[in-house]
Amino acid sequence: MKASCLKLIISVGLAGLLSGCSTCCWLVQNDKPPVVKAAYAPTPITLDGNLNEAAWNAAPPYQLQLSKDVHKRLPAFMKSTVGSKLHEPGEYRLLWDNNYLYVGAVFTDSDIHAYGEEDQ
Repeated sequence: MKASCLKLIISVGLAGLLSGCSTCCWLVQNDKPPVVKAAYAPTPITLDGNLNEAAWNAAPPYQLQLSKDVHKRLPAFMKSTVGSKLHEPGEYRLLWDNNYLYVGAVFTDSDIHAYGEEDQ
């Protein structure tokens, strides 16, 4: 089955990002915290699932990685199915303006199944 990409843009508050993303955003395998930079969006961002505004090109891409000890903290019944490394690539970019922090992500999922003819 060929790989399909799912593009998401999620507008979130900074507090929600920082409280819910402390483990998934660990980018380096050492004791230093990662530095992730958000680019300023000078024009409004359209929340349409596309990362085609010029501001997204100005934002640096960050590759998705598992945190360094996520596999150790999983319940035993999940360890055999989750694994200790990502099997599909993905990246995210961050933008900000005076009101919002925007997270744009591109994920690959080679195991997407569609049943029927309707939109899923």
